[in-house]
Amino acid sequence: MTTRDHTRNSATGQFLHFSNSYRSKGQVARMASKVMEVVDSSCKFRFFYTYGTVFNSTKYDELRDIGALTVYVRRDEVNVWKTIFTAREPPGQFYEKVILPLGDLKDPFEIIVESRIGSNSKPGGWTIDDVSFTTGCIVSNKTLPLSIVDPTPEPVEKCNAGQFLCVADKMCIDMEKICDFVADCSDSADEAKCGSCTFDDDTNPTCGWSDRREGKWKRMKGANGNNGLTSDVSGSGYYMYVTKERTGSVSSSAILRSVDFQQASSTCEISFYYFMSGITNNDASLKLQLQTHDKQDVWLWREVSDQGRNWQNVTVSIGRRDPGWHLDFVATHVLSKGDVAIDEINFLRCAPPEKRKCANKEEFACLSGECINSTLVCDFSLDCPDGSDESNCSDYLERCDFEDGWCGWTQNPKADQKWVRTSGKEIAEGTGPDRDHTKDNENGYFLMSSRGSRYYYWYNALLTSTSFMADTSGKCKLRFWYHLYSSYTSKISVYLQLADDIRLRHVKNIYGSSGEKWERVEIPLKSKWNFHVVIEGSPSSGRNGEVAIDDTSFTLDCVPVYTIITTPIPTIQPKGICDRKGEFTCDDNSCIPMNVVCDFKVDCPYGKDERGCPSFCDFELGSNCGWQAITQAGDGVEVNITIAEDGKKNNTPSSRCRQNN
Repeated sequence: MTTRDHTRNSATGQFLHFSNSYRSKGQVARMASKVMEVVDSSCKFRFFYTYGTVFNSTKYDELRDIGALTVYVRRDEVNVWKTIFTAREPPGQFYEKVILPLGDLKDPFEIIVESRIGSNSKPGGWTIDDVSFTTGCIVSNKTLPLSIVDPTPEPVEKCNAGQFLCVADKMCIDMEKICDFVADCSDSADEAKCGSCTFDDDTNPTCGWSDRREGKWKRMKGANGNNGLTSDVSGSGYYMYVTKERTGSVSSSAILRSVDFQQASSTCEISFYYFMSGITNNDASLKLQLQTHDKQDVWLWREVSDQGRNWQNVTVSIGRRDPGWHLDFVATHVLSKGDVAIDEINFLRCAPPEKRKCANKEEFACLSGECINSTLVCDFSLDCPDGSDESNCSDYLERCDFEDGWCGWTQNPKADQKWVRTSGKEIAEGTGPDRDHTKDNENGYFLMSSRGSRYYYWYNALLTSTSFMADTSGKCKLRFWYHLYSSYTSKISVYLQLADDIRLRHVKNIYGSSGEKWERVEIPLKSKWNFHVVIEGSPSSGRNGEVAIDDTSFTLDCVPVYTIITTPIPTIQPKGICDRKGEFTCDDNSCIPMNVVCDFKVDCPYGKDERGCPSFCDFELGSNCGWQAITQAGDGVEVNITIAEDGKKNNTPSSRCRQNN
């Protein structure tokens, strides 16, 4: 229950409260204003709102399913209700001010404030206070009509130059809306020839894809060739097949090209099925290539090996693209008798975000009017259509695209396994990403770890960040982009390492396969003590076993230690006095008994008594975590130290172990 009003900030003040007590999901309560009219464009409706309940934490966005507070403009008694505001999460333990412009309304209207009950059974409810209209609005002496029918545009049969006719709607839309991944016509006619295709519709057989090499790609049905191609993916439709016709040349290429597309979002992907059977000695290949608006070619995906007698599905990242790009499926035969075909092409998550008012403080408002999650800001990906989420990143410290070096990341120069800074053009084909994430081309740099000539599975490449201040809120997050092609044993692991401590505290494992694309990961970093981030690359020994990362960044809640102006720790007593008393010296020179050191409980201010204690040890990376073997007789524990190598276990002679304090 709300305990104070907004006007007086007093427990005795009055407000309007919509309680959910003894109510069921979906029930509503509504309040209506007087009939109003607009005098001038300054007309606005204003109010303050909150959600009253007993909060157990300040993570207000975690209070789910509390229903909604909605404000409507009602223009008649029956039909025309327009939503102008909705809240579904508490603003916090305070009143939030809302100002709603009404200056464009032409007819008399009412304001309706509605509270809808959600499924959350916790007692509470929406509260509003201090409602008002500006002087640009006046009380009307008119009544609302029974019904208003909005004017319908005159139907059209043809459009002007630079426009497209939606036949079903008999209206024209701008050509810039064609192939923008948003259906503007009611029958989606504006997107019908824009690439997504089953090849089964005889009225739209290729959905805008066209053969660029005089019949090398053909729309086929049923069985073809001698390598198991019996039907399309559905079993009864069509697919696009590569013929093996040649005109005297050894090599034969076929290009299937899409139409030109409008802007694609950063999450844009293409999914398709392909068939490659009867391929020997890499004598045929299938490649997906993108050409940008400025005629730059980007190699997105390639397959050169036999895939058996089954259709294979793959999803390939396209990413953020400016208008004017297209795709090519390029198939090449070199004296091959194999069969190559594609089917079921779909574009996924390519539409830009919708323009809307941001719902809460966890969203970032793009300058072009869209909203994105605030954790996407300054992560080396243009998520706003206008790129405004990446335009001002000076406050985001420790961002690194690896174009000019390693930034604040370091690794042990004597390690057996290392990360290597490289680019697509510097590595052999098929041994890593063909392009980086930052520049999206072969010239851009990234970090890669491969098995190398001295590869042992217990020696993996470790990359260490600068030191960050302790943070337990979960708002400090590491973001980076990774490339894991192998779906078997390759992985990337993230750890926290406390200052002056060799132990690694596991946070997350990332396994393959990301396929031929860069994937984004976002990892909360929680620690009571200052910490480093350690990224471990564990490549596999098989084909495409390499792992790669690019474009690392941290959210604003991650504060590097070097940014903090420190003051000397106050001296409580002279140094050395604890030693003379046979006690342990804390960071502030205070003393504690030796028997409480390493007891899994912090007794020193700043935690020095537990900082170097091996509460966990996996004996990897050459570390014994403070344990050492002793050979002389005495108290101890009999142990066998086991080393696993090449799948075999060899036990060393038993020895006695003790742990150093």
